[in-house]
Amino acid sequence: MQFLRKFMITALAAGALFAAPSAALASNAQPAMGSTVHAASVPHVAAIRGVVVPDFAREKCTTDHTSGNVTTCMRLVSHRTNFLARASATVHRSARRLKECLRTPFGTFCTRNFVLVRPGQTLNVTATGNRPAPNGTYCATTYRQGTSHNVGHVCVTKG
Repeated sequence: MQFLRKFMITALAAGALFAAPSAALASNAQPAMGSTVHAASVPHVAAIRGVVVPDFAREKCTTDHTSGNVTTCMRLVSHRTNFLARASATVHRSARRLKECLRTPFGTFCTRNFVLVRPGQTLNVTATGNRPAPNGTYCATTYRQGTSHNVGHVCVTKG
């Protein structure tokens, strides 16, 4: 529910939430350490002061088991007229070369190369659309250069 409150505060400050979804949800707040930080699901409710509440909003995060240095999050926000899906990787203590991928029901999107991410920075891959998010599974996967496995993988499901 912390995400939902933050989402609503951000939405109210932005004025019109879905006029520019990437701007309204541009916050890269640092998720807390732990296997699952938070998850929220919201049914459609009436508009508040001209702000449209999403039909579906969910975010899940996980922190890598070995060092606890990278948190991977998957965020999905959907409304009747548009959606935002974002995969992110936040580095906490030591810089890492990472690659982030977003897997959706309509395709997979990744950073082209491994990117140096310093402590406190977040690497994002975002997909938006001018329709509701299709039902299905949306996943964020973080890869670290020099390892043969991912350092973070988390999914949310709509529908």
